[in-house]
Amino acid sequence: AHRAASPNVVRFLLENSGSELVNGRDHDGYLPLHLLAMGLRGYKADGQEQRNNVSECLKQYLAARPTASADFLTALQDLPEWLQDVAVVSPHVRNILNKKIVQRFPTMVLILDFYFLMTIIVCFDIATREQIDARFEGSESNTLIPIIILFFGGTYFLVRELVQIASLWSLGSFSSWFYDPTNWLDMAVIVLVYYYSVVMTSTSFGVPNEAFRSGVASTKGILWCAVIYFLKSTLVDFAVFVGGVFYVLQRLLAFLLAVGVILLAFAQMFFIVYSESDICKKPDDISEDAYCRFPHCDFDTSFLKVYTMMMGEIGDETRYETSHVAQILYVAYAFLVVILLSNVLIAIVTDSYEIIQNDRAAIVFWSNRLDFVAEIDAVSYGFHQRMKFLGGDRGTGVGGAYVQESPYSANQNHDHHAKRSNKEYFYEGWKSIVELFDQSSFSDVELNPHHIEFWCYLIYQGAALIFVIP
Repeated sequence: AHRAASPNVVRFLLENSGSELVNGRDHDGYLPLHLLAMGLRGYKADGQEQRNNVSECLKQYLAARPTASADFLTALQDLPEWLQDVAVVSPHVRNILNKKIVQRFPTMVLILDFYFLMTIIVCFDIATREQIDARFEGSESNTLIPIIILFFGGTYFLVRELVQIASLWSLGSFSSWFYDPTNWLDMAVIVLVYYYSVVMTSTSFGVPNEAFRSGVASTKGILWCAVIYFLKSTLVDFAVFVGGVFYVLQRLLAFLLAVGVILLAFAQMFFIVYSESDICKKPDDISEDAYCRFPHCDFDTSFLKVYTMMMGEIGDETRYETSHVAQILYVAYAFLVVILLSNVLIAIVTDSYEIIQNDRAAIVFWSNRLDFVAEIDAVSYGFHQRMKFLGGDRGTGVGGAYVQESPYSANQNHDHHAKRSNKEYFYEGWKSIVELFDQSSFSDVELNPHHIEFWCYLIYQGAALIFVIP
């Protein structure tokens, strides 16, 4: 696909073969998109012309509107990141993702994820507070009900992950699960919730109080990270913000490495200057508790001091008046780190975030939506395959990853038409409810608290979330 003639070859094949080629599979059951993803593994298209040729081939393939099967979406995830950016902004892929996100099963999973995640956070907070009080005060804790709810919540996410793994395994795309950091975050939530739920059921496990308290604090941080990843897949602005943060961190790796080296150098120089000096010797008439140690008398506190100085906590600058070398180091540090590097950091962050906000906002959002829809579609595929297997229909394989409804014939009876109309009615109603939470639906309306439309949409969303959707 990287050759100069490849786009013309693809165009010729599509014009003469049409949907048979687009939806065709090889003898192993792989789609053309799978073959493209596998062919690009380990291949570095460094030249811009090569990337343009591959991107043009992919655009033509997607413009032919291939069928949105479960393995089609997982194949999109297997593409290299630079090529996946091209795919997610394709009108056909956007249309697929929008249609699938408003279906009942993805919406149900999305709502259940939110309800169970928030329930776990609340119950985990209640149970751990009681446990910490009981451990440090020696009192009895009554945390049975919250712990039972934690087991239910952990079981929900465990079953969800197992079904997803089994589905992707049957589709031959297990690597997409393995390399997705969101799945590892989900596994961390499951393991930690189960572990601390078991620990809180009995004190016979011998977990030290300090270790328990530190582990609980870390677990709460991971739970809130899961909330951030959940919001990232549902809200456009939040997806752009989180994507901007990660993009900025990637751009800052070299800068952070340089800052770390500079801070280590100044911390060591300040420490050497004041080693064995009179200011680091404790007077005999002052107790150890009342003695305020100079910050550069040992390396650990010296490094912490230069770090806080970089953050703006300069403190009393006259503390260096006893050493001319320390005064020179202080002036050099203030110019190089506090003034120069701080402004370089602001410039890098501003420039990087503007790239995400202006140039890559759509790519970030649709990439997150692709990850969520592909995950739920794989779960749905696995669920339907198990139901077909139990029902006796065992003739499906990878090629059966999608089901295409046949057109309604003219000689169908009236009851069948009634069922169809009822199904379409409820589908359109459910789609209208889900679109209340799609920000792109309100792009032509200025929504802010100063307009009545804002409060109307807010009331509709609240009513749908509390009364209709459950």
